[in-house]
Amino acid sequence: MIDRILENLYLSDVQDVLNEFRIDRLKNELKISHVLTVAAEGIPVEKQIVGISYMFIYALDTNTQNMFADNLLANALMFIRTSFENNGRVLVHCEAGISRSVFIVAAYLMQKLQWSSTKAIEYIQRIRPIALPNDGFMQQLQIFESCHFIADIQIISQCQLYKNWLLNISSASSARFPLYKKLPNLIDSTWSNVEYRCRKCRKILFNDKHILTHKTMTSRNVTGNEETGIIDCGFGHFITPMDWMSLNEHRGKVIFFWGQKV
Repeated sequence: MIDRILENLYLSDVQDVLNEFRIDRLKNELKISHVLTVAAEGIPVEKQIVGISYMFIYALDTNTQNMFADNLLANALMFIRTSFENNGRVLVHCEAGISRSVFIVAAYLMQKLQWSSTKAIEYIQRIRPIALPNDGFMQQLQIFESCHFIADIQIISQCQLYKNWLLNISSASSARFPLYKKLPNLIDSTWSNVEYRCRKCRKILFNDKHILTHKTMTSRNVTGNEETGIIDCGFGHFITPMDWMSLNEHRGKVIFFWGQKV
């Protein structure tokens, strides 16, 4: 079923794009000019309608699917905006029209109308009751909101909320930091305030923007008595994986090129 979300913006499942009995409606009745597919597979060439522009974004409906990496979200939003600038009509779809496509449409509403993630999802659900992005997508919409609706990975990757989200989903996975590879591995003094160097060669290893804060439940006051609370842990640092890291042979210790422990 195709639902009209805004003027010239529609949301559906894949059958509305593939089914031969529904496909004619796209161009002849709805006058769709652009189709955005957010799924594991794109629309086969033989199923594409002449005169309609197609864009495919590879994404799985999982809690760990990173929609900021490779500027997936940024590119999707650009496709929608460009379509409207050319007086087009856009259909966004995924497999069932429940999660992935709803995430993209919600992000567009948030950016265009300066809405919160909650308001955008509730608006879509009033039109399409089955709309329900997975938890990972909902968290990424909150990150998008906290970054003032900017989807550029170079900016998002500096957001502490985004880095904490990556840490959480990586900790829940058996793979070693599979989603960190798109974090900028930049050592730029204009990009940070504090630099951390190798104590042997003094090469800059990382900066404060690569540090992932984490909380501890207890602390001690000035008299030495233990108090209960939630504070930033000061025992050590979690950092985003860097190109120079070698962990496999050293039981988790961070080793630089010289064999020197950091």
